[in-house]
Amino acid sequence: MSTNTYGVKLGSGNKVAVGRKRRHIRVRKKVSGTAERPRLGVTRFAR
Repeated sequence: MSTNTYGVKLGSGNKVAVGRKRRHIRVRKKVSGTAERPRLGVTRFAR
């Protein structure tokens, strides 16, 4: 079981949940928000 820089344990649980947690942490490092301007996720499709 490994911990990242945020102290979150990533080795417990299934691989899907661990991957989702890692992705969440990676995105939150780059994207920040405030109460006035919350963080916004935009999904783009190739259609």
